[in-house]
Order: sequence, then C-alpha cells, then structure tokens
Amino acid sequence: MINIGIIGCGYWGPNIMRNFQAIKGCQVKMVADLIPENLTKIKKLYPQIITTQNYKDILRNPQIDAVAVITQAATHYSLIKESLLSGKHVFAEKPITLKSSEGEKLISLAKKRRKILMVGHVFEYNSLVRKIKEIIKKGELGKIYFIFSSRLSPGPIRSDVSVVWDFAFHDISIITYLLDKNPLRVSAKGHNSLKKSLEDFGFIDLEFPNHISSRISVAWLYPTKERGMIIVGSKKMLVYNDIDREKPLVLYNKGINWSAFKKSKKISFYDKGVSYPKVKQKEPLRVECQHFIDCLKKKKTPLTDGKRGVKIVKILEKIQKSLDSNGKLINV
Repeated sequence: MINIGIIGCGYWGPNIMRNFQAIKGCQVKMVADLIPENLTKIKKLYPQIITTQNYKDILRNPQIDAVAVITQAATHYSLIKESLLSGKHVFAEKPITLKSSEGEKLISLAKKRRKILMVGHVFEYNSLVRKIKEIIKKGELGKIYFIFSSRLSPGPIRSDVSVVWDFAFHDISIITYLLDKNPLRVSAKGHNSLKKSLEDFGFIDLEFPNHISSRISVAWLYPTKERGMIIVGSKKMLVYNDIDREKPLVLYNKGINWSAFKKSKKISFYDKGVSYPKVKQKEPLRVECQHFIDCLKKKKTPLTDGKRGVKIVKILEKIQKSLDSNGKLINV
C-alpha cells in the first residue's frame, strides 16, 4: 500500500484526494492545510484520514511514501524541496515553480535523492487531447498551419499568479504536447483590470518550427466559460470543445482546393462534410494520479516529470518578459 500525504486542500486538493483514494493499492493517510474549516470538511468525508495544520507532520511521518503539493505556486519550491529532503516522492500541482532555475534545482535534488518528481499537467492525460495528437500524428490534418486556443471564464480569480500563468499554462502544455515542439519565439499582451501586478486578460502568440503559429486567449473576466481549440491543417480542420460533452471533437474535411488554384489561380474551398471522432473518455485527473502511482510502483519516469514542468515554466518566463515589454517578440 502506497501512503499519500496531501499538503493543501482548498480548491483543488479535495479533487486530488478523491482520485488517489479511489486508486487500488493507494490511500491518502494525512492531509495538511492552514485553514481549519478545510480540514473539518475533509474529516467529515474521510474520518480515517489524519488532518493537521502543520505540513511538517506529514514530512516527519515515516509511513508517508509520497507527498502531493497542492498549494499556491509561490510556495511550491520550498515545499517540494522539503518533501524531497524528507525522503518523499512528490506530485506537484502546476506550475512546478515560478522560476525555472528553482525547478532545475528540484530536478537535481530528486535525482540525487532517487525520488520521483511529477508535475500535474492534467490535460496531457486527457483522452480528447490524446486523440487529437493521434489524429495529427496520422497526418489526417495534413501540414499544421495554425492553432487557436481559448480559455475564458468568469473566474476563478487567483491572487498568487496572473491569468497567463494560471490558464495559459494549460494551453501551452497542450499545444507543445500536440506538436512535440517548443516555440521559437513568443509575444504577449495583457490587461490588468483587478490588480495592478497581475494580468486578468491576455493574448499570447507563439511561433513554432515549420512555420506553425498559435494564438492563445485567456481571461478571468468573461461572461461565459469557454475551453476550446481550433487546429487548421492543409487537409482538414479540427475543433476541440472541452465543455461539449456530446460532440467535443469535430473534424471538418474542408480546405483550399490547391489543384483548382494551380489551374485558375483563384482560391476556392472544398467541403466534404464533418465527422465526430469517437473517444472513450476517462477522468483526466484519475488517469494522471494513476500514472503517478504506477511510476512509484514500477520506478519509472513520469510523462510529465520535472524536466517537462520546467520546459513550460521557461516558455512562460519568456511570455512574461514580452508582457512586461508591451508585446515585444522574444526568442525562447
């Protein structure tokens, strides 16, 4: 039995706990949080779990095999470091750290201590996203031209990071996962409506190898919830709507008729209808948590290990640099 300790059970922590509790051969043994009310809620749901306001109680417990750090991003570095030094494997919610230099130190420490360090890039465990990657790899879309991605909603508004670091993190994770490439250059512009130091709205442009472009739109101040992506290729176009439970993926067999263009030099489109790729969906968070447990049991490197986590942070650092310089194009 693998015993898990969870540090942080506010907004996201209970979801992590629910999934670890449901995995065979794993149990949440202890939970730490600074707010007593949060611990009271946990105790009502799981009377057998030990609760504490001092996270060090978890680190000192020799029965705890691994720690899940589900706290504000600014606390990640110190908590992950302490957990590794205490001999625990670590599952950390994204981002791994707010500085790539700190993330690299954690990677070195995990290697030195022979401990697994995994970062919660939940969309890389999403069945729909994995299906999109499969479609791209098969060449069904043809050459990828560009990707539009939007993550907009009325909150939840955070006080520790901007909407770019909170929402756009997911889109960057998804796009780099789908393309198996990192951007060459980035530019970004944002707006601060609520707090001077944190953007609550932003546009991000990314330039990838092979002349692939991407634009990401993120906002905390928006009337409706939107979570989607449009991928335009030379053969087909794909629409991904993470909110649509019935038809989340729509494949448009539509594009420019190049053979007609060569003859007449006039642009025309062909339209051969739409299809709806079938996907057997599983809860992404369950898949992610199960992967962490499997990695502990088999002593293998997670798909979203510390190195993967730092890669995304490095891209975000360049995006932040562009934000701070009013949209300047920055090499990654």
